[in-house]
Amino acid sequence: MIRNRRTGTGRARGSRTLARGGRRLTRRRLASAAALTGVALFAALAGGCGRGSTPAKTTAAPTDQVVKGTGYTFTAPARWRPLATPRGMNVSGAVWQLITVGEYKLVKPYAPDRFEATARELDGVAASLAAGRKGKVIAKKTLTVAGRLVRSYRITYTVGDESLTQQVTFVLRGTTEWLLVCRRAASDPDEPCAALLSSFTLTAA
Repeated sequence: MIRNRRTGTGRARGSRTLARGGRRLTRRRLASAAALTGVALFAALAGGCGRGSTPAKTTAAPTDQVVKGTGYTFTAPARWRPLATPRGMNVSGAVWQLITVGEYKLVKPYAPDRFEATARELDGVAASLAAGRKGKVIAKKTLTVAGRLVRSYRITYTVGDESLTQQVTFVLRGTTEWLLVCRRAASDPDEPCAALLSSFTLTAA
């Protein structure tokens, strides 16, 4: 599989080769500069408070928001700030809290009947990502996301004195790959990351 970021033909420099059956598929290194390097800091969205004119009735603020990308939706905490990027969507909360969904094109279509072989290759990709951060993969599993089997990983690493946890999930359909990343401090609750996977839905582009 090749992430082809150019409109012309040919293989991108620095690509990764994946085995699929008897054929070789080449993919670009799976990386989101903000999410996978763990070096970007995002400011928390400050929520304002107001006074109601009639204290007898109050309305609870929504706890979640629906984030819409091109061809997909997912939920994120209501106070987190969404931002469209050339690759997809970022949603940032407090320092280290970040959800990213990036879209990548594959030259050859993914075949669901080859999921087990693809999963083994993705296991190696996740291990490489963890090694690049001097961290480790502490969990890997097969889940159903958006009605299809996906491979998901939990990676831990440190930046300075901060222990971080990063959930990385690969969703494949046809010639498109969606890379779902949820990063948080190890002490932060996991609910936003769990909600990303349970709510992620593919729609018409």
